[in-house]
Amino acid sequence: FEELQDKVQSLLTTQNVPYAIKIEGTWAEITLGGADPVSPEDTTELATLMKVRPQYKAKNVKGTMVGYFTPSLLSNVDLSPFHFHFISDDRKFAGHLMSGNLVNAEIRIYLNEKSGYDIELLRENNRFRQLKFQGKESSAIY
Repeated sequence: FEELQDKVQSLLTTQNVPYAIKIEGTWAEITLGGADPVSPEDTTELATLMKVRPQYKAKNVKGTMVGYFTPSLLSNVDLSPFHFHFISDDRKFAGHLMSGNLVNAEIRIYLNEKSGYDIELLRENNRFRQLKFQGKESSAIY
């Protein structure tokens, strides 16, 4: 999976804009993360929930991976550099891509450069309003 990410990154014409990415292929093995339902009153931070999320594994599964390349300058908006989800061709296995191994697989990569993000905040959601987000260290360019 790391080699695939490096390959995708080498195909980008710039590292400073977001891209939508679609990859079709067969995975020798793959691990996906799921999510348990959370009540609107729950104020547990996302990072805490992700540590105990359910994981699902499969072998020799063909499917489509879709996601985004997010430049480091937007890393507080989405996972950077990549955020992928996978769904099998039979539509019975899906989730957030955590790890995987493509072996002797023919893959197709589709890239679509984006001009930016539309962000809608959850203003009416108590859980969102109570979360304490931490900024990332950044270096300004003058």
